[in-house]
Amino acid sequence: MVVGIALSEKLGHVGVRAYFLTLQAQLRYKAGEIPEAKRLTLEALPVLLDLAARDSAYIERATIIGQNAVSFASLDGDFESARKIKALLAQRGFV
Repeated sequence: MVVGIALSEKLGHVGVRAYFLTLQAQLRYKAGEIPEAKRLTLEALPVLLDLAARDSAYIERATIIGQNAVSFASLDGDFESARKIKALLAQRGFV
């Protein structure tokens, strides 16, 4: 996965980088590393929301990752962040 992130950075494609960040987040979640899954998801989410605002191809992915961000924040006990993410998603029409 780290190779994918490095390659996406070399290519300069933020959408691909966000995709690999979210794949890494899923692996961290499955390994029980909730704080790291949350961190990676929160790094990718703003990029995906920005891309979705400009290209409808990203809407589904941004919605899913937004829901994951809320879940990971809640699982990490970070309810304030979970509420803020939920509000942001609603404000942008993703919920």
